[in-house]
Amino acid sequence: MVLIIMVRFSNIMFLHIYKIMNKFISPIVFFLLLPLILSCNKENRIVKEVKELQGKPISFIDGYQYDNPNLSVSVDSCLQSKIKMVSYWEDFSCTQCAYKILVKWEKEFHEKIGSNVNYIFIINSMEKNLISELRHMGFSLPILLYPDNSYGQKNQLNVLARNKTFLLDENNKIVVVGEPFGNDALWNVYKEAIKILNNNLINHSE
Repeated sequence: MVLIIMVRFSNIMFLHIYKIMNKFISPIVFFLLLPLILSCNKENRIVKEVKELQGKPISFIDGYQYDNPNLSVSVDSCLQSKIKMVSYWEDFSCTQCAYKILVKWEKEFHEKIGSNVNYIFIINSMEKNLISELRHMGFSLPILLYPDNSYGQKNQLNVLARNKTFLLDENNKIVVVGEPFGNDALWNVYKEAIKILNNNLINHSE
């Protein structure tokens, strides 16, 4: 419970700093200053990873298989969307269990976030039937399948599974980190971040 509070505080703190600093300095300077703002000794690994990931740029490299039941949404429109949530899964220790969890995850995502923010599920797996099985179970969100772990290696995502879900801004930099499934408090952090990002986009377009 203490860890959840610490991670949520770190995300909220980042959001408020992001919101305030965005008015006065460029995003580049902000993200350079971020490690100093969030520095602390002897941190728990979870919190430490969250702080290291916040502000980190994410690359969508070639070598993936794209699948989306919504044929009107191309891979380019997905990857180039201004705001998006991403989850990265490497291994399925219990495939059927994972399928069921992901279907529940999608339902919760739609309930909490809605359809205004793109979500991309990224998988590292050699399992050839993984996508078809997920679709058979009812999972309908866009999928990028990497069979060679190149995505994780390129983005240096050797972190705990609970830190492999994040919100990206228009520059594909991580704004919020953490698995929100079953965690209303963290969902609220994501929603607040999305509101801030949308406001920034509106202000920049004026």
